[in-house]
Amino acid sequence: MIVLSVFILKSNAQSICDDGGDLIIYSNYDGGILTINIDENIPDLRVGICTYEPIQVNFTGAFVGNVTQVLYAGFNSMQNNNNCNQGNFVTSISGVSPSIIGIETYPSIGYDNPNGHPNMVGTGGNCSSTEPTGGGNTPDQIVYYFQQNLGGDFRFHFTQYECWQTQTLAISAGGNCCVVPVDDNAPPIASFTANETQICAGNCITFTNTSINGPFSNVSWTFPGGNPPLSNLENPTVCYENDGVYSVSVAVDNANGMGVNTTPGYITVSNNQFTISISPLGPVSLCEGESITLIADNGLNNYEWSNGQNTQQVEITETGGYSVSAENASGCIGVSNVVNVEVTPIPVASFSYLQTFPEYFVEFTNTSSGNGTYLWSFPGENNSTQENPGFQFTFDNNWPVTLIASNSCGTDTLNEIVNVIKTGIENVVFSDGYAFINEDKVYFITDNFSGLNSNVCFYNSIGQKISNSTIDVKNGILNSLDIPQMAAGIYYLKIESDSKIWVKKILKV
Repeated sequence: MIVLSVFILKSNAQSICDDGGDLIIYSNYDGGILTINIDENIPDLRVGICTYEPIQVNFTGAFVGNVTQVLYAGFNSMQNNNNCNQGNFVTSISGVSPSIIGIETYPSIGYDNPNGHPNMVGTGGNCSSTEPTGGGNTPDQIVYYFQQNLGGDFRFHFTQYECWQTQTLAISAGGNCCVVPVDDNAPPIASFTANETQICAGNCITFTNTSINGPFSNVSWTFPGGNPPLSNLENPTVCYENDGVYSVSVAVDNANGMGVNTTPGYITVSNNQFTISISPLGPVSLCEGESITLIADNGLNNYEWSNGQNTQQVEITETGGYSVSAENASGCIGVSNVVNVEVTPIPVASFSYLQTFPEYFVEFTNTSSGNGTYLWSFPGENNSTQENPGFQFTFDNNWPVTLIASNSCGTDTLNEIVNVIKTGIENVVFSDGYAFINEDKVYFITDNFSGLNSNVCFYNSIGQKISNSTIDVKNGILNSLDIPQMAAGIYYLKIESDSKIWVKKILKV
């Protein structure tokens, strides 16, 4: 029994090798179940099939009647095998007349390639006649066998390693390998491929010699602008440091002559400096709870934003500067400018306060969130737009204070009660004497307060000054102050001299 070493190699992406050909070939290693759709009108069509494991092939399509010969040639055609987990079966062909079908097991090829087996045993899917197959057939061996046994002109060869898992392949799709047998009397035909044809400056390219009619006594490469500029390797790697468009040339020799292939403009090297645009350009202003989608240029690869995301566009909800890098088709890395996003918090009004000297002076500290403007409302219709104002209250009381915090994202209002009590002056009297209101006067008697030219003020309950006068206050006698006619309610009388303050709360019924 023959054991194939496994080489899974990608075939070249070719389609039709000869538009006028009428010989098509399918090959793999694992066999399987395959339907071939004859969807093109190709007269006198011949089909070759080569596998290592058994295969079931069914022909279908509008032009299936054009098939005149079908030949299977492989190693395991008559041995039950379930390598593809499709059941045990032997090689069979259906959909065409049995009279045109041939099944050959392990036939001799009659064409020598040191990299392949001398008998038809299947392939590892490698589209190369110059690389080892691990015991299988090279593509030129397979084409040679079917050309000798089916005749016709070679149209295409489709090869792979894996099982055909009940697949359908249309002949209009062509194949992926155009390697043909070497004519011992033919000069070489030079050709090559590269793993990349567009790169960024500073990157490298690997070239593959795909010339036919080898073996070659000499392979000579020329790479203008490349490093190295010359090479005699079969498959060299060349680096390009400067941007530009460069030609590539390969020359191959055999006993019958030389073949040269020069392709102008084959390699494009790009400068590694480019700028990525972001939309919108910014700066961007948002309110808390809103978002903005930043979109980078389309058609790039490997996007990487400054916040760690890896998509072309990102949704932003937080303050920050955002940028992106990405690669273009040549592998160059570009970067963007920074888009600044400012997220403004929705304002929440709050404050703290501290009562200090003099007697009823209170300092306010604004602790609101969301920078903006502020409007304070104090008793007596007094307002302030300072961030941290101070206010002189008139007497002991629980005073209403309002703070309105505003910015571009909204407004918040806080109504708070501020408790103000006497502080600082030791000679303050509050409970001695008494006061009352009668008609348009307020009368009062003090027990421990007297003074010339004392300032006497009368207030309502919210601190508005109703009346004031300068009088001589004497202890133990009834003093008076003219006031307007007042409604029922709570009022305050305050008397102040250079050294004392006297306050009395009055209830008018």
